[in-house]
Amino acid sequence: MRVPRPVLIFGLIMASPLIVAAAALPFIAIAMVFLGVWVGSSTTVYSVSRSPDGRHEARVEFSDCGAACSFSRDVIVRRVGFPFSDCMAFTVHGEWPLSLQWSDNGHLVIGDPAPESERRSKSESCGAVNIAVRPSA
Repeated sequence: MRVPRPVLIFGLIMASPLIVAAAALPFIAIAMVFLGVWVGSSTTVYSVSRSPDGRHEARVEFSDCGAACSFSRDVIVRRVGFPFSDCMAFTVHGEWPLSLQWSDNGHLVIGDPAPESERRSKSESCGAVNIAVRPSA
């Protein structure tokens, strides 16, 4: 009978590759769940507004990741031409119709009809863009 060679992992000697595989299964399962949520999610963009100089873009969107996240609308601000510059400017719980208005190149005003209790987060600024939230009808 042949004895399996020991496997060295993180400086520990394991008796068998089967033990290594069994120990890795929970980590693989967790990774698959997170990958499934990320791959299985979809985003609906409700509106897009560019700054007067065209350098920044704000959008109202909803990301649907099923039971893994709550139902909310988000305002994302990004620099045009920089795909990884997304900044979460504002989040409100529910289906509230948010409006976007640029007062100038560096100031975005978000119109929000939701009560204060439904607001989840608000950034003071996203890069060079200052964020203001105003109640709307």
